[in-house]
Amino acid sequence: PLVVSEIASIDRNVGSVYNFTVQLANFMDNADWIFEYGFFGCMRNLADGFVSPDAQLMRPDGHFTELMWKLQNEQPMVPP
Repeated sequence: PLVVSEIASIDRNVGSVYNFTVQLANFMDNADWIFEYGFFGCMRNLADGFVSPDAQLMRPDGHFTELMWKLQNEQPMVPP
């Protein structure tokens, strides 16, 4: 089994970020050889400018973004 960590889109287009996240999460949820996975960006402030701000999973006020709620609650995920 494989553990995949620190996944995030670097695209600056919110639609592309959501599509990337939806497709990848759904793929990994159905791959029997992936034990678990985790997306990068669940922090109030991103560490650098490499990861897209649209891929951030936590807002500066400490609340989850819409993308994080989708990751947690939609299986399979659907595009917005």
